[in-house]
Amino acid sequence: MDLRARSFLAAVLVLALARDGRVQGATDEAPVPPVPPLSQSQNGDIVGRVVGVTGAGLPGVAITANGPALLSPRSASTTPAGTYRLAEVPVGLYTVTFQLSGFATQERREIRIDAGFHAQIDVRLDMSSERDGEAPSSESPVFDTRSTLIVTNATRVWLDRLPSGRDPQAVLQMVPGITMSAENVGANTLGRQAEPYVDGSIGQGWVIDGGTVTDRTSGASPYDYDFDSFEEMQIQRAGADASLQNRGVTVSLITRSGSNRFKGSARYTYTDRHLQSDNLTPGLRAQGAGFGSPIRRVSESGIEMGGPIRRNKAWLWGSAAHSSVDVGLIGFYTPDCLDPAGSPVTDAAYRAECMNADITTLTTASVKLQYQWAPAHRFTLLWSRSDRRKPNRGASAFTRPESTARQSSLSLAQPFQAQHQWVVSDRLVLDGKYTFSDASFILDFQHPSLADIQGAYDRYTLVTSRSGVQSEFHRPTTDVSLTGDYFLAGFLGGDHTTKVGIQFLNTPRRQRDRTGGGAVAVFDSRGASPVSYQARIFRDGLVNLGARQYSAFFQNSYTRGRITINGGMRFDRQDDEASEATIPANAILPDLLPAVHFQGADSGIVYNDLSPRLGLVWDVTGRARTVVKATAARYWGIGNTSSALLQPTRQTRLVYWWNDANLDGYIGRSEIDFARGFAATPTSNYDTASPGSVQSPATVDPRLKNHVTDELTLGFEHQLARHLTLRATYVGRKMHQFQFAFPIDADGSLVSSATYDPVRWTPANCPAGAECPEVTYYERSAPLPPGTVLRNDGEYAWHHGVDLVLHKRMADGWMLDASLAWNKAAWYFPRSTLDYTDPTNIAMSNGVEYSPFESRWIAKVSGTARLPWRFTTSGFLTARQGFPYSRGVTSPNRGALGSTVVDIKPYGSERYPAVCRLDWRIDRSFEAGRFEVVPVLNVFNAFNSNVILARNRIQNTPSANSVTDILAPRSIRVDLRIAW
Repeated sequence: MDLRARSFLAAVLVLALARDGRVQGATDEAPVPPVPPLSQSQNGDIVGRVVGVTGAGLPGVAITANGPALLSPRSASTTPAGTYRLAEVPVGLYTVTFQLSGFATQERREIRIDAGFHAQIDVRLDMSSERDGEAPSSESPVFDTRSTLIVTNATRVWLDRLPSGRDPQAVLQMVPGITMSAENVGANTLGRQAEPYVDGSIGQGWVIDGGTVTDRTSGASPYDYDFDSFEEMQIQRAGADASLQNRGVTVSLITRSGSNRFKGSARYTYTDRHLQSDNLTPGLRAQGAGFGSPIRRVSESGIEMGGPIRRNKAWLWGSAAHSSVDVGLIGFYTPDCLDPAGSPVTDAAYRAECMNADITTLTTASVKLQYQWAPAHRFTLLWSRSDRRKPNRGASAFTRPESTARQSSLSLAQPFQAQHQWVVSDRLVLDGKYTFSDASFILDFQHPSLADIQGAYDRYTLVTSRSGVQSEFHRPTTDVSLTGDYFLAGFLGGDHTTKVGIQFLNTPRRQRDRTGGGAVAVFDSRGASPVSYQARIFRDGLVNLGARQYSAFFQNSYTRGRITINGGMRFDRQDDEASEATIPANAILPDLLPAVHFQGADSGIVYNDLSPRLGLVWDVTGRARTVVKATAARYWGIGNTSSALLQPTRQTRLVYWWNDANLDGYIGRSEIDFARGFAATPTSNYDTASPGSVQSPATVDPRLKNHVTDELTLGFEHQLARHLTLRATYVGRKMHQFQFAFPIDADGSLVSSATYDPVRWTPANCPAGAECPEVTYYERSAPLPPGTVLRNDGEYAWHHGVDLVLHKRMADGWMLDASLAWNKAAWYFPRSTLDYTDPTNIAMSNGVEYSPFESRWIAKVSGTARLPWRFTTSGFLTARQGFPYSRGVTSPNRGALGSTVVDIKPYGSERYPAVCRLDWRIDRSFEAGRFEVVPVLNVFNAFNSNVILARNRIQNTPSANSVTDILAPRSIRVDLRIAW
C-alpha cells in the first residue's frame, strides 16, 4: 500500500474512533432525527467531451479548473474517447481551460457550480492557427443532463437580495411546490418558524455540509443557525438518488468558505413596534381577532470573515452572531395596563406596550478550517455552536412567571465535522467523514429552590402558579461515513459514474422530567376564595432510548450519447431498544410511588430495508437545451422507534381528592382522601396492584414492518432563451404500510369497531352564525383496555403534484422566478377494526385530503433587478388557496370514552380565504475603498393584508368561528451591511 493510501485510511480510522457515540438522549415522543444523505454532494462536477475539427474525441487534453473556492487548481485529462470529469468541485464560479499541444487553448469563464450540479462543458478544439486571439466564452450550462433530481439552488445572490425572514424556512417559502404552514414569517423571524408541507411529505431532512442538524422539538429540522453563514441552500424535492434515504424534501445548508483572498462582511438588522402597522379592522375585532404577538423590538448583529493562513495550502473562516426577539404576550399585561381590580384596561389586547415581553436570544458561532497539503488531499474541519435562551418559556395569561421555564442549550457542537477528501486520480475520489451533532437543551426551573415547591393550578381560572416542571433533553447524533466516486469511460459503449457508500449512525435519546415538589395542588375558585380540590402526585420520569443504523448504497450512472440511465440500490438496517433507567421515589407517597429500576427492553424489531432507485435523463437535442427526466423509487421510513412504547419510566401521575386541612395550600399525605379512590385514571405505566413494578401495557407485533413510500416523477426542462428556462414536473407518491398502536383485549385480540354504537345527535345552544346539523358519533359502554399492540395497518395515502417554473437566472442585472403548482392528496381507511377502531369521523376523512396545510394551487413570483444610481430592488409575491377549515361540534360524553369533536363536513370541502402577500426590498450600495456599505429597507406584507388564517372550528361554543389568527400586519426591517 502506497503512502497516499495509508494516509487516507489512517485519517478515516481516526475519524471513526474519535467518538464511540455512547451518549444517551432524547424523548420517546420525538421521531429519530433524519439520516444525512450518504453522499448527497455539497459539491458539483464539471463533465463533458472534447472533440477535434472532425468531431472525433481528442485524448490527452489537459483540463484545468480554477476559482476562488479552490486553494489550488483541479486538473484532469480526457479519455481516449475525449470525455473527462472533474469530480467534487466546491460550490462557486470557475474558469475552465482546455489545452493540447498543436491546438488553440480554449477558456470557459463564469461556470457556475452548485451543490450536486453536473456542469456539462463540451468543447471543440481547432488548430492553433485557426483560433488565435479568440475571446474566451462565458456561457454556463443551465441544465443538469446527468441527474434526475428535482432541485432548487438558492445561491448567495438569492439569499442576499430577496426579501425574506432571516431563516431557511422563510427561503423555503419561495421554492416552487412548497406551502408553508405559517405565513407570519418576516421581520420577527428568529430560528425555526414553521414546518413546510411539501408534496405530501410528512417530514423533511436537513444537513449542514453533510452533517445532521436536529430539531430540539421534533428531531426533524435544524433549530439554531447563523443565516449569513450559508453560501447556498439546496432544496431537493424528489429524484431517484440511492444516497438519499428520506423521501420528500431534503435541505442542504452549505456554509461559506475561505479562499486565497481575505474577505468578509458584517450586518445589523433592526425593527420595533413603531415599524409595524395595524391591520385589525373593527369587523375583525368583533370576530375575536387579537393582536397576536406584536413586535416590541427585534435586532440581529453578526460578522463573518475568512482568508488564507498559507496561500494555496490552508484557509480559515469563522462567523459570530447575536439575535434578540422581543415580542408582546397577549393576555400577559404590564401593571400600567391593569385597572385597580386587576383587569386589563380598554384596548390593552391591541397595544404592544401593554404586554409583558417574551424575549428570546440566540448566540451562534461557526469555524471552518481547510488544509490542503497536497493537490490530492483536502482536509476540512467544521464546528458550529448555538445557544438559544428563553427566560420565560411558556408564559401566558394563565401561566405565572414562577411557573415558566428557563430554556438554554446544553450542547457544544451543532455540528462538529471532520472530513478528508482524497482525489486519487481524475477517475476516483474517496471521501471520509465524521460528524457529531448535539441538540441537547434544558427547560429549567426559574430558581433551583422551586424544585422542592409544589405547583398550583386553579381549575376555574386555569392559572398555573408557584412552581413548574424541569425537563432535560439529550439528543446527540454520531455519524461516520465513507464514500467513493469512480469514473469509467468507454465501457459498454458509454461512460459510467459509480458511487458507493457505507455509513454508521448512532442516535440515542434521553429525557428527564421533574415536577416541582413532586405534586400540583388543584384549587377551585368559583366561590369567593380558592378551595382545595385535587392532589396530583408525580413521580419523576426518565426516558432512555438507543437507536442505531447501518447503511450502504450503490449507484451507477450510465451515459451514452444523449441518454443517461441512473440505477441504484440502498440498504438500511435500523434497530432500537429501550435502555436501562432508574427513577427516585416520590417524597409524598414513597410507598405508592416508590423508586423503580427498569432493566431495559427490546421489541425485537429490526428493519432490513432494500430501496431500489431508477432514473432516466434524455437530452433531446444533444445541446442541453431540452431535457426529459423520469424516475421511480421506493423509500422506507427513517428510524426505528418500535421499542419506545415498551419503556414505562415516563412520568407517573396519581390523582386523588384533597382536603387542605391546615389551609397552608400544600398537599400533605394526611390530607389525601384515599377512601374515595382515584379522582382520575392513573397513567398507563402504573400498576395499582404492584406500585413498584415497571411494565408497559404496550406490545409490538413481531411481524411489524417499516412504512413505505413509492414515488414516480416526470420532468421536462427547456431553455427558451440564453438565460431563460421553463420546467414542468409531476410528482406522484403512494404512502402505505403505516404503523399504529391499536387497543387489544386481555386475550390479545383487537378491540372491534363493532363494539362502538352509533348515536345520532343534534347540538343545542349554538350561537348565531354557527353550523350545528345532526351528526353521528360512536360511543362505547365499556372503557378501552390498557393494552395496545403496535402493528401495520392498511391505511394508505396518495399525493399528486404538478408545477410549472419559469426561471431567468441572474444576468444583465436581473433575475426572475415564476411558478404555479397544483396538488391533490387523499387518505384512505379501507377496513374497520383492522385500519381504525373508533368509527367517529371516518366517513368525513376517508378518501379526502389528509394534511391541514394543503393548498391545491400555489402561485409564486420572485425577482431582483438592478436600478440606476446603484439601487437594487427585489420582491416576492405569493398567492395560494386557503387551507382546509374543518368545522366540528363537541359531543356529549360517549360512555367510557369521554367527549370528542365530531366533524360536520368532509375534510377539505370548506377552506379559509385565499392568501396573497407581497414582500418588497430596496437597497443602495456605497463604496469606500475596499469596503462596500449597503443600507437595506425590507417591507413585509406590503399590502397590509389581513386575511383570516384560522378560526375556532368548534360550533357549539359561544366563540364558534371566532378569528384566532390573521396574516401579520405590514412591518419594516432595516438592515445595514458592510462587505470587504
